[in-house]
Amino acid sequence: MDISPEKSKIWFEFSLHGVSIQVAFVAYPVADLAVSRRFYDSVLAAKGTSMSDDWIEYAVGDTTFAITQADADHPAPVAGALVAFEVSDLTTEIARLRDHSVVFRGDVVETAVCRFIVALDPDGSEFLIHERKSTPDATRTI
Repeated sequence: MDISPEKSKIWFEFSLHGVSIQVAFVAYPVADLAVSRRFYDSVLAAKGTSMSDDWIEYAVGDTTFAITQADADHPAPVAGALVAFEVSDLTTEIARLRDHSVVFRGDVVETAVCRFIVALDPDGSEFLIHERKSTPDATRTI
């Protein structure tokens, strides 16, 4: 399988037997939909769209981030996976999120290709605020 990230996108396109596959959405189950909606409206600087009584979507780049009411089969906090939100200026975004009382776990991590920090939502689910290095056309902020 050939896996290659497309520049300036937060989704990946995969070639599998000649078929193009894209990530359609990432969903996080949450304990309190109203509390989490206020949180993610603030974090993403966007108003979520209610698709049903228990599903809210956010357009993020070329994909969708969704929050949904947790249940026995899909508990909160999320375990085993996380979403990384791409930003063009990590330092500025961290300051903005701190102004919104977002809790961070640890410090900024520097790698050869990126910088990121782990943040927590109201349920304690982790998500990343991520900045790619050497991406001249990365202008999107959350």
